[in-house]
Amino acid sequence: MKQNKHMQQWMPRALVALALAASTSLCLAAASINYTFNTDVQGWYAADGHGSVAWSGTNGVGGGGCLKYTIVGGTDSEVDPRVDVAFNTAQYWTLEFDMMVDPASGTDANGSYGNFQAVFRDSSWSWDGMWYGAVDSSFNSYKHVTFGVVGPYKDEAHIQLQLAGTAPYSADVIVYIDNVVLTPVTSAYVNQFTNANEVTPWTWANWSQPGSDEWVSSPDAGGATPPGSMKLNCNFGDLPNGYQQVVFGKNFSGDPSRFTYLDMDIKLDPASFPRVNGTGYGHFENILAANGWTWFSLGALDLTINNTNWTHFSCPIAGHGITNMQQFILKLGENNFTNTVILYVDNIKFWTPQVPPTISLKAAGPGGVQFDSDQPANQWQRQNIVTPSGNYGYSWVGNDFGTPVTYSFTITNFPDAAAHPGFEAHAYLVNYDTLPAPVAWNETYSAIDWNASDIVVAALRNNSGGGVDFSFNFKTNLSGANIPNTLATLHGPSALGTWSVSFQDDVNVTLSGPGGISTNFVMDAAAAAQFGGNMLLDFGTFKNNFVNNGASATFREIHVTGGAMPFDETFPGPGLNPDASVPSWRLAADDAAAITWVPSGAAWWLTWTLPDTGFTPQSAASLAGPWADAGITYVFEGSTGKSGAVPVALPAGNKGFFRMMKPAGP
Repeated sequence: MKQNKHMQQWMPRALVALALAASTSLCLAAASINYTFNTDVQGWYAADGHGSVAWSGTNGVGGGGCLKYTIVGGTDSEVDPRVDVAFNTAQYWTLEFDMMVDPASGTDANGSYGNFQAVFRDSSWSWDGMWYGAVDSSFNSYKHVTFGVVGPYKDEAHIQLQLAGTAPYSADVIVYIDNVVLTPVTSAYVNQFTNANEVTPWTWANWSQPGSDEWVSSPDAGGATPPGSMKLNCNFGDLPNGYQQVVFGKNFSGDPSRFTYLDMDIKLDPASFPRVNGTGYGHFENILAANGWTWFSLGALDLTINNTNWTHFSCPIAGHGITNMQQFILKLGENNFTNTVILYVDNIKFWTPQVPPTISLKAAGPGGVQFDSDQPANQWQRQNIVTPSGNYGYSWVGNDFGTPVTYSFTITNFPDAAAHPGFEAHAYLVNYDTLPAPVAWNETYSAIDWNASDIVVAALRNNSGGGVDFSFNFKTNLSGANIPNTLATLHGPSALGTWSVSFQDDVNVTLSGPGGISTNFVMDAAAAAQFGGNMLLDFGTFKNNFVNNGASATFREIHVTGGAMPFDETFPGPGLNPDASVPSWRLAADDAAAITWVPSGAAWWLTWTLPDTGFTPQSAASLAGPWADAGITYVFEGSTGKSGAVPVALPAGNKGFFRMMKPAGP
């Protein structure tokens, strides 16, 4: 997504100021991603040909719906339920879910249910696994599983949960999954102790002085319902001249460096015994075990009788170099204890003070489909839409309809050639019959121009010297390679307008562009014959260079005339596929969220940075107001920000003002 941090002016109806209002409240960096399986599988499916996935209406937590997946006994060794969802791991903190193995399930050749891991996979199917390990009989009732999201951070396209063992299994292995949640980096509560299950993962370190923990409904520091806290019983002996400590820990993986503070609320029970000085109750320390189980002390609090009321304890995280933690540790220690000290702990959370969003504005242009190059680290980012599955009658070869077969697209927004050399819009004409395996996967692979064996690429590319070049390129019998053959190139002053490839017959071809420019050429008959079977079509953009980060293009129309399956696409909306039951297009993109349907009534794109929780865009005809909701529609979210369409009906007069406003609050 293009991020322009400068104020922009437009005339008439000029943007002359961008005002910003903010508070210092906490915020979400992205929306939570949830799968509750109340009524169906919510898009999850069995991946890679292993096992099966179905919906169960009665086996979820509390008897509701859940995801049921099965390893087939005797024949298979794993199951890989997967859901296709685009997100950036930099915006998320944990992946959590509830999991249970049916007690009647079989076991593998090693007598176990197998090993479990959660996996994030990107658009190129790289494997970013988070290992849990062996699944044993403790999973015969529901168990809550949490994985911390750690770097390196990147765009992902799939979540996968894999259970794999050693074949053969003695019988089917049936696993139930419920309440899958990908939690954003936010004021991330570790525990608010609303029930006894939140205390269970906390354990006393048996090498320290005797201690125990338990859940109590009272006292409670507030902030969550139902009320509750964790009670820590620190059973010190009467050793007036020696050092003692009681230690409690909770295993947890994650990257604390993504937050600014670790906070909690602490309360000393008045029944506790002071140290021999009669006033102190010990040195309470907040510790993270990280980077290979090294202890990092974040801060300490010397407890006195004043702490019998709730005390908010906040510890900065920066400066410790912690990137990969293994455990939370709470320690109470000091010299000269005389007897038991009792503490209550509540509302343990990571958080970061809110940085208010900044905003910018850019022209939206006519309606259509906008393709954004929003991945700064991906030089080769491709963003494509693809013709529907099962529709492959788009070939020009052997056409007997008496008219040429023409493939054309109309561009209404394109980046400047000098600032964005090499940026490309294109049409891909792909031989479906010779796609390498797995064919279904390659159909919607963004770099199909590399993987396909037989492909024609009609490329409209910025010329660094000015203007654009429209070229006809192809390869045959050459999978996993660049396009080696260019038969013709047409130069034009601007990308805006309609560009066409027209086949008069199998081999005679015409390239044409805006203003009547055109050129004719002949394609080799043997090469053309390679495209005589099933064909699919891709339309989209190719970044081609890091200098093109943020560049975008808008396709207003796509047409195929002549042949067996002509169509006329003008993107009337709403959305890319107005009828979801009969989709017109599929996505083949490195970031699906950066392909956006633009309504024809949009005048501008208002863009703002994340996080933005609680903020809404407002507009006014004057800085003095009155301010009102800006009417932003079709908001889409990228890895670092959001963009929304500003309607043509801007505030009355020849100027307008926009701001992000959040109501004042605590």
